[in-house]
Amino acid sequence: MGQKSLGITSSERAKQTWSKPEFRQKMSLIASERQKRMWKDPEYRVKQTERFKAGKQTLSFKQNQSRAQKNRFSDPIEREKVRLILIQINPHLTGPDSPGWKGGVSTENERGRKSASFRMWRNSVFKKDNWTCQKCYSRGGKLHPHHIKPYALFKELRYDVNNGITLCADCHRELHSRKHCILEDKDGSTIRTSEKF
Repeated sequence: MGQKSLGITSSERAKQTWSKPEFRQKMSLIASERQKRMWKDPEYRVKQTERFKAGKQTLSFKQNQSRAQKNRFSDPIEREKVRLILIQINPHLTGPDSPGWKGGVSTENERGRKSASFRMWRNSVFKKDNWTCQKCYSRGGKLHPHHIKPYALFKELRYDVNNGITLCADCHRELHSRKHCILEDKDGSTIRTSEKF
């Protein structure tokens, strides 16, 4: 156990200290500076590079890295929460103030397909179809979610799970290469689209 001083153990004192954001930020800066100093040393850099090229990491190290990457923001809702928190912390890193800003060149289609809503819809469609292509019935592999009624024309159905179907990459490519398939629009007019399911 930790040493008691004024009724608080050293482990409790450490928890109190580490719970302060200023302290964590200071320690992070110190660690970052230490890493920078270490990587400036040519011998260290060569040694580390050779170690990673040679694949000398232990099995437990590889498993821990793999587990960390798999769990890292795997849930779209959690990822969206983190994104919103980061926007609140660093508002200057979003929109026109962001270093990566390119003048608002993203289209509505791109923004929609990169959103958390789209990722949740995609996962829901895959789950509904049991991760199986609904055309050739192959399970797993490279799957694509396909909008039965086109994404561009039916905005209200973009994230409707019943408007989605799971296809493998080959079947999805084949389906979009067809030109003879038609579908009725909301007002009764016909539009060219992919095969009806």
